[in-house]
Amino acid sequence: MSTLVEVCRIPHIVRLMGSQCLSRLPQGALSILLLVHSEIVLGSYAAAGLVVAVFSVAAAASGPLLGRMLSVFGMRIILLITVVVDSAAIALFGVLPPSPPALFAVSVVIGLFTPPILPAVRSFYPQLTPPGMSAQVFSLDSITQEVVWAVGPIIATVLLPLIGTSAAFLTLGLTGLVGGLLIAGFPLTKTFRLASSRHGLGGVLLKWPVLIAVLSSILFNASYGAAQTGVVATFAATPAFAGLVLAAFAVASVIAGTISVSFQMHRRSLAVRQIPTFVALIVATLSGDPWWLGACMAVAGLGAAPALAVMHNTISSSLRPADAAEAVGWMGSAMLSGIAIGSAAGGYMVDHFGATSAICLAALFSASAIALAFGALRVLPDLSLHAGPPTDTSAVPVIRLPRRRVTGGPM
Repeated sequence: MSTLVEVCRIPHIVRLMGSQCLSRLPQGALSILLLVHSEIVLGSYAAAGLVVAVFSVAAAASGPLLGRMLSVFGMRIILLITVVVDSAAIALFGVLPPSPPALFAVSVVIGLFTPPILPAVRSFYPQLTPPGMSAQVFSLDSITQEVVWAVGPIIATVLLPLIGTSAAFLTLGLTGLVGGLLIAGFPLTKTFRLASSRHGLGGVLLKWPVLIAVLSSILFNASYGAAQTGVVATFAATPAFAGLVLAAFAVASVIAGTISVSFQMHRRSLAVRQIPTFVALIVATLSGDPWWLGACMAVAGLGAAPALAVMHNTISSSLRPADAAEAVGWMGSAMLSGIAIGSAAGGYMVDHFGATSAICLAALFSASAIALAFGALRVLPDLSLHAGPPTDTSAVPVIRLPRRRVTGGPM
């Protein structure tokens, strides 16, 4: 706990993380609110899962591009544009007619203009953090993300029956607008300039640690997306209880993340920290009792924030700040595309095989993420030896693409 206090004493860190939580709160509530509202309107979990998938894929596609644009056009202008458009689209979604094309179209806009809050804020951390504190800062950052996912589902499932669809989406839009403006108004967003990357878009993925972190995020969040769909289907008659179960997952993640701040990260940490999630999902399939599922989801949350902290610290320790913003954008894309894959596949499983089948699918995704992390030990950095942006002499494993042979020549 003393380590956590030390992190909170770093200038600007608490203010940045607090503003980030508020600005990203709609993202924590959106996936379940879109899922519940679309299922009510369209009458199908598969169709509702596709709405979430369309939103997530659009956000995933825009994430790296917006991260790159932060260094080209400046943070403040990009944040202001995306925050305003995204908030307006969220508010509009709640008053749309029950038409699949309309729902899909607006969900695309919400996704494409998802503000690049994470790339912006996480670009500041290496500049603000004293040497040797990077791992602790990213652990605390992962905890704040889980706070978003803890509060978001509760807000979504409580607001919907209490104030209705239109007011619920309007509330989310206004919350995102206020939080985004706080970030855009932060002094560093005006004075801090990211150096332009020397690589083409996507070039950061040619570094093995970055690629492994991105793929791990896709699989881990696909597991969460499938489990979320299974939980919503299990508690279809009482959506507020579904929100509480998902919040229990996030609260457990916050607790585990707080504890893990004091532990060093090693090469095996990415795999080992996901094991509680996999075990809990497997155990959850042994009974169809709602209380059993709720308890297992709480245990599953113990692996979330600790594993995500390793993923993001791996990114920070493998790239210089000029490339880190784009890489964090890819991580955001990985999270959203993972949730999209899990939600869409989980919705199909629920419609054809029942709610428990979606939990089984979640366990399969989780097992794949663990297998990937164990298989990539050789190319992952040992964060116990070095954490933070690499030095000029740091060696980061790179994917070597074969050179294209040039045939022919002057006659």
